[in-house]
Amino acid sequence: MGGSGGGNIGPAPAQAQPIDYNSLIQSAGSAAGNIMKQQYASMIENYPAMERLQLGSAQNIGTMLSGEGGKLYSYKQTGKGKNQTWEKVEVGEADPNLYTQRATGAVNEALGQRGGMQAQADKLSTIGDWITATAADSYAQSGPTGVESELYRQGAADLALGRSLSPEQIREAQQAARSSMASRGLGQSLGTTAAEILNRDAYASQREAERRNFAGSVNDMLTRNVLTRRDQAAQQAALGANVLGNAATGYGNVANLGLAGAQANLAVDPVQRGIAPGLGMGAGTLNTMGSMTSNTYGNAMQLAGNVAGFNSNMLDSRYNAWSNLRAANMAAGATRQAGMYSMFGGLGGGLLSGGGAALSDKREKTEIKPLGKSGSVLGIKMYSYKYKGDDKKRIGMMAQDVQKVLPEAVTEVDYKGKKRLAIKPAVIGAALAEELAAQAA
Repeated sequence: MGGSGGGNIGPAPAQAQPIDYNSLIQSAGSAAGNIMKQQYASMIENYPAMERLQLGSAQNIGTMLSGEGGKLYSYKQTGKGKNQTWEKVEVGEADPNLYTQRATGAVNEALGQRGGMQAQADKLSTIGDWITATAADSYAQSGPTGVESELYRQGAADLALGRSLSPEQIREAQQAARSSMASRGLGQSLGTTAAEILNRDAYASQREAERRNFAGSVNDMLTRNVLTRRDQAAQQAALGANVLGNAATGYGNVANLGLAGAQANLAVDPVQRGIAPGLGMGAGTLNTMGSMTSNTYGNAMQLAGNVAGFNSNMLDSRYNAWSNLRAANMAAGATRQAGMYSMFGGLGGGLLSGGGAALSDKREKTEIKPLGKSGSVLGIKMYSYKYKGDDKKRIGMMAQDVQKVLPEAVTEVDYKGKKRLAIKPAVIGAALAEELAAQAA
């Protein structure tokens, strides 16, 4: 190809290959496993010492926190291997702990109040039961009394008579009607009879209304009295429930006091207080060794990964340097090639025609001298020449040559009344750019 780069930079170095993580993990795991075995063996060998460290420390701390005090011990190792034994050795004596004594006394004093609280709760419970039973009896007896039942019966019986009148009431209605008629000078007649009937009907309506009022009053009185008695029974039951609730609260206070006392005793119990710090001392050693074991595998993995990453980065850096050098050489060659074709933009000078085409017809040129090929894969020949009627010397190509290898870059134009060939520099430039891009790849 024409337009290639400068000096030879040699073959491409090897690119970094993808890291084989399976092999990396296996290698790191194998190395970590060997180290972990050694660490576990050491932990197993020294575990009896750590166990005695924990239990002995807990025992000594508990003794120092005790209200009575006591002897303090340690362990002395004798022998080795299978003959290794531990001898308990007295190392001192702890004084009674005054704080523990005072705290225990305060707890016992508080718990001594439970008896009085229990007796008070029992009394409240008895009173509540009595009030509740009385309320139940009152509710059972809240129905109508004998007098109320008799009044209700009389009212119902009287209401059942409706509009009926007694013989005395009928006579009273007749006499009133006759007296009214006589006072107006009217004797016995059909009018008198009609007046008697109307007067008797009025008496009946009045009597029915009286009976309804009496029955309604009796019913309202009975309902009101029963509801009042039941409301009083309900209030009494609520009072009993309130008393029983207070008793239950008293029982709860007694239980809570006992529970608080138990918790307080645990809080001042020297054994409970000594276990956590004593075991924590030995556990700290165990945790430290456990962390070392856990970190072993991670460290092995990190080391293997760092080595693999360093090798990969080194190979990538070498390949990238070679690629950049090759690209620079290609760019230099492309620059030279582009310079050779920079003349395309001014082929026609003042002889440009429409549509971005430049007159390049051999028939309009004179003093034509071949210069050689352009160096492009197109293989187009280059010439020096002048346009007819123009003394300016130019360098370029003939439209007839371009038409043979790149016909789409040639078009026909009207020049001084004649059909002539013109070239399209943009099309030739695009073909050149495509060629250079292929070479760079």
